[in-house]
Amino acid sequence: MTRSRGRQTVRIAGGQGFWGDWLEAPYRQVTGGPVDYLMMDYLAEV
Repeated sequence: MTRSRGRQTVRIAGGQGFWGDWLEAPYRQVTGGPVDYLMMDYLAEV
């Protein structure tokens, strides 16, 4: 986490998964920038 003006900044990335989505997308999201947490939503209706 990074500090900004005495406050902590938490960077949250989000995404969703659906049948046929690109499996590398979450990896690229996390490695492509400063992310502290990754929230994912996957559909269970398959």
